Amino acid sequence: SGIVSGILSKLDSDVLLIQELQDDQQEQDIMRMLDTALPGSNWTIAMSPKGTGLRSAVATRLKATPATGFNSIRRVDDLDRIVKAAGLMIITADNTRLLAVSLHLRCCGGLHGPEDMARISETLAIREAIMQAVSDDGPDVLVIGGDMNLVASPVPLDILRVNGQTMLGT
Repeated sequence: SGIVSGILSKLDSDVLLIQELQDDQQEQDIMRMLDTALPGSNWTIAMSPKGTGLRSAVATRLKATPATGFNSIRRVDDLDRIVKAAGLMIITADNTRLLAVSLHLRCCGGLHGPEDMARISETLAIREAIMQAVSDDGPDVLVIGGDMNLVASPVPLDILRVNGQTMLGT
C-alpha cells in the first residue's frame, strides 16, 4: 500500500522487525512491498513459521543468514503450539555480528491467566532459540523487538532480558 511504502521510504532502515503478518503472506510479498518502498535494495527476510494465523519477520538490506534455532520454535509447555518469532544473523558495516529477533507474543488476558502463562512459555522458548543461535552463530549484539503484549505482568520481558550479556557470552 502507498502509506506503508511512504513510511518505509522515509525510515530508510537497514533492519526491520515486522509483526502482524498474515499466515498466507509469503517472503515474496514482503520483498515486493520493500522493493516498492526502497527500490534497488537487496533484502534478506526470515519469517516465523505458518500456523498461528499471524507471523513475525526480520528483514535487512545488510548481509545476513537465517539464525539457527528459529526455524520452528515451539512453546515449552505445549509442543503443538508454534511461537511467532523470527531471527536473522546480520553482518553490519563494521563487521559486527547482530542477532535480530522479531516476536509477537500471545495477546490479552490477565495476571496469572492462561494468556499470561502462554507468554511466559513463549519467551522461554524464544530464549532457548536465542541461546542456540548464540552457540552456533556467535553474535556480538542481540536486538529483540516486537509486540510483547505485556498486558498483565513484566515476567515475559524479564525472561528475555535477564543476564542478556551473559547469554551472549560477555
